[in-house]
Amino acid sequence: MKRINQKKQRLWQLILLALVILLASLTPVYAAGEESVGRGEKGSGEFVLMAADENGFIIAPEYVSYEEGQTIRQALSASGHSFAGLEDGWIQAVDGQVFNISYFYDGGSYDLNAPAADIQKAIVFTWQSEDYYSEETLDLILKLAAYPDLDEEMKAFGVVRRAYEAAFQHTPTANKVRMAELLADVLNAEATYAAWKAETPCRVTFDVRRGGTAVTDLTIRVTDSDENEFTPAAGEIALDLRSGSYTFLVERGQEQVEGSFTVAAGSATKTVQAELPADSWFGEVTFYDNSSPKEALRTEMSADGSTYTVYVPDRDRYLNCFVAPGTFIAGQEEMSSHRWYAEYIRTTGTPYGIESETTHRRAWNSPSASLPLCIEAGIQGREDVRLKVVYTGPDGFIQRQYREVRIIRTPSLDQVLVKEAGGTVLSLNYDYPWTHTYYDTKQAKKVTATDQLTGKGFDARVKAYTVYTTAANVLVQGLTRRTVSGVTFGTPEDDYQVFVNGSEQPAGGSISIPANAGDPAVVTVTTPNGESETIQLTVIQQEAVTLELTKESAAVSTSLVSETGSVLYPESQTAQRAVFRVLPGTYTWVGTVSSYYHTRGTVTCG
Repeated sequence: MKRINQKKQRLWQLILLALVILLASLTPVYAAGEESVGRGEKGSGEFVLMAADENGFIIAPEYVSYEEGQTIRQALSASGHSFAGLEDGWIQAVDGQVFNISYFYDGGSYDLNAPAADIQKAIVFTWQSEDYYSEETLDLILKLAAYPDLDEEMKAFGVVRRAYEAAFQHTPTANKVRMAELLADVLNAEATYAAWKAETPCRVTFDVRRGGTAVTDLTIRVTDSDENEFTPAAGEIALDLRSGSYTFLVERGQEQVEGSFTVAAGSATKTVQAELPADSWFGEVTFYDNSSPKEALRTEMSADGSTYTVYVPDRDRYLNCFVAPGTFIAGQEEMSSHRWYAEYIRTTGTPYGIESETTHRRAWNSPSASLPLCIEAGIQGREDVRLKVVYTGPDGFIQRQYREVRIIRTPSLDQVLVKEAGGTVLSLNYDYPWTHTYYDTKQAKKVTATDQLTGKGFDARVKAYTVYTTAANVLVQGLTRRTVSGVTFGTPEDDYQVFVNGSEQPAGGSISIPANAGDPAVVTVTTPNGESETIQLTVIQQEAVTLELTKESAAVSTSLVSETGSVLYPESQTAQRAVFRVLPGTYTWVGTVSSYYHTRGTVTCG
């Protein structure tokens, strides 16, 4: 094999230097811009150029054009690539990459002053000093250079694609034996494609039925073993396919059937028979929160029965879904063969509802069938959730029926503060009939009940409160900001707005309303999605009562703490008495000496 290892041949090159100069004096000199002729442009010929080190291609195989009379050296100089040392015949780097370079072209030649026309195949710059040159190596490199010009269908043909992928991957580092194997794989793959292309296509028709009735308003997608996709022309249920193995997906509305088939070589026609779900596989569907007992969430069904819209408060971060099987699959045997899933991308970014994952399968008739990591606390809704029932028929084809789920988040108030002008926080009192729907585990069904809720303070279930005050006006402030499991929401950045009697509450501020107004005051929180929550406040002005505490010493200072935690100070006091004017109720009194010694107790007045 003829090749040159440059470090070992330096002396030989110096001896020939005079001859090189002489030959150069007889060779026309070209400017780089004048010599460069792109492939397909006017020129007398072209050859393939490749350079690679142990890490891969530096120059992937490509065509270089040359003009009549140019030497190989001149053609390389005009190629658009850099060859450090090209002029003195000792190439040290290609396109800035320095490595121990050997090079050769047809027949193992290496004379760069030879006519460019002497290269009928390729010139190769390689890091390998031995066992790389062969005519098969050059032929494979020619194939790689021509690859961009192949028909796109041929490139996508599986065996061709894989053969070329292997050739591109291994050519920089393979030896000549491996290069011959790679070339044979490429040639065989191209021959396989040519034979396949020469076949007369088979006419494949889809006979799809629903409950025994043929349906034709279908979307059909067929994929071959190389992941090439085929679809029939609009309005048709047949397409022409050559021999091979295929998978198909047929869709009609929210129903699917998926399977596989084979087209034998020489077949003229083929019919694929498939069934879509014949009836509704979904019975009752109810969404629940994660409280105990589980409360049903407000849900609406679209007129065509295809979509559930579920309204989830912003404070919730768990979602459960009760799904009863439709009457068609109500039997125990059918229930086990029909599996249901919720399909979506989890908040962690991973898919859920994967049929091969047994833990993704949800239980029928369970209010605790969770949709894990479907939502976080906050106002962000979703429209990409689907419920699906999956069944594998006797033909081995997989049938699916879907229902879309839209999750709308509803805003809520975290607290409502009602204060007097002096800052005293007033109690929220409620005696409220709460009507709600929940899952009764004893009865194993959804029930609706009305519970009378009585107490003080803010309760998310309560929508009407009574507030007592001694003042003619009070200040109302609705609070929405909170953090649940690390997620903060209800902020101005989330575009939460609070209104009191129709007036927008300023950021961090409050709104004054009168007592004894007749109609309850209305506090409303809204968000840009159009959802809102409203509570009512009935503010009643009462006469203050006098509460007198006796002190043992003038050194004792006295205060009261209301049920809301507000600290009240005496309206007047002497060495022995402290007089307060307060609303009827129960208070905690605190006696303090020198700021360090305290005594306390409770007192009820009014």
